[in-house]
Amino acid sequence: MLTDIITTDVAAVPEADVFADAKQVAEHRQEFDPHQFDGAFFETVCPSCEHTVGALVIDGPDPVFVDVQCPRTGCGHEWTEQIA
Repeated sequence: MLTDIITTDVAAVPEADVFADAKQVAEHRQEFDPHQFDGAFFETVCPSCEHTVGALVIDGPDPVFVDVQCPRTGCGHEWTEQIA
């Protein structure tokens, strides 16, 4: 009979948290900060190609100067820009 086959005691089965992996991922996920990349670009005019660009900050800023590079294809000019 079917009742003879199903004789497992429910209390003997260990409880499993089916959401354990999802909880762990959620705990380790960092909040997205949209301002974390604000300092990576500096809007200025490239002295080489004379275009207004979002220059890539490659060093700095120190209190007065920042080293930047033009992102335009074919230019790539690097220069130091005064920021103060």
